[in-house]
Amino acid sequence: MLDGLVVVPLASLLVFTACALADELPAPSPVHTHMLNGLCPACPIWTTTVDYAKLEQELFALADGTAVTAENWPQKRTEIKQRLLATFGPFPEKVPLEPQVLSEDTYQGLTRRKVSYQVETGERVLAWLLIPAACDLTKRHPAILCAHQTIDVGKDEPIGAGGMPNLDYALQMTRDHGYLTLTPDYPTAGERIAPGMKPYYTDDFYRQHPEWSMFGKSLWDSMRAVDYLQSLPFVDPDKIGMVGHSLGGCATAIACAFDDRIKVGVESCGGLQLFQANWQYALEYSRIEWYIYCPALRPYFLKKTTPWDVHELYALIAPRSYMQTGAFNDGVNPNPLDKVKAALLVRRVYKLLGVEDNFNLYMHHGTHNFPSVAVEQGVRVLDRVLRPPPAP
Repeated sequence: MLDGLVVVPLASLLVFTACALADELPAPSPVHTHMLNGLCPACPIWTTTVDYAKLEQELFALADGTAVTAENWPQKRTEIKQRLLATFGPFPEKVPLEPQVLSEDTYQGLTRRKVSYQVETGERVLAWLLIPAACDLTKRHPAILCAHQTIDVGKDEPIGAGGMPNLDYALQMTRDHGYLTLTPDYPTAGERIAPGMKPYYTDDFYRQHPEWSMFGKSLWDSMRAVDYLQSLPFVDPDKIGMVGHSLGGCATAIACAFDDRIKVGVESCGGLQLFQANWQYALEYSRIEWYIYCPALRPYFLKKTTPWDVHELYALIAPRSYMQTGAFNDGVNPNPLDKVKAALLVRRVYKLLGVEDNFNLYMHHGTHNFPSVAVEQGVRVLDRVLRPPPAP
């Protein structure tokens, strides 16, 4: 317990050790029960219908039935990636970044640059680049890509220039922890809302890219953001991390799964929940209006099946460091038990690869938020990878 938060470092698993594959978690405290009942009375908080033993068996077997080992894990990883990418849709041709600095000012004692770079032919992204006040730009430094949640103002919220003031995690990373941060608008938000469209309506995107998906587009734009960071002479290209909340947490998980240049990720209340834990909720990822994540998944979900599930996506991140942070009282993502159990499966992949401590879960009693104490936990993970102590 830390400042009213429950920490679940999967290295020790704390209260979850004895019930890793049990059907129920230990009974919550009276305060916890009250908070859960008040925020999500209909959610099946402490029970699950998922056969996790079956998921484990499938995760640790190749397509031909051969048992997965550390030596053949790359083959299993390729199999998983192929299944995911088949639903994401085809990527466009890579084009030059053609980066521009549109403005520069002093903001919160930091240097703030508004930058632009090309992600597709004729499509540019606007982003905030925050640089610590004492940063020596003649040297190379670690950098963090920050992904915003579902908020109309997009990139402005993580730097503290709009939206919810407590979700200024890019500002915190730069101002309080000395990291260079890049926070772009993701599609349908901020300055990337198509003319005549409302925020997060993806109609215009699918008119232009009928075979693609927002999962694929999010991944593509994150990879282009990493391209941009690596192009900067004051960024260490081998020390790039990523942080995101909610929709940004989803973007973080997907980007870390597919882009090995991202060495460490921290996710807060990520929108990705185990599909087969709740098929009705899974349909939210392939809805027919508003923000449509992945249309190709809808026919599967309607039949209560799926070509891949979320634990497999997270397994692709191994062996790189990753921390999930989540809320027992999320109210948006329905079942914290399935989040914990899926994390345990992913943890076993890391154990197979001999780096068990590189995947961790931090659960707090708050709501769908990224409290500062969770940010601090994430910074510890980032520092361990991006700022390791000097060798003795």
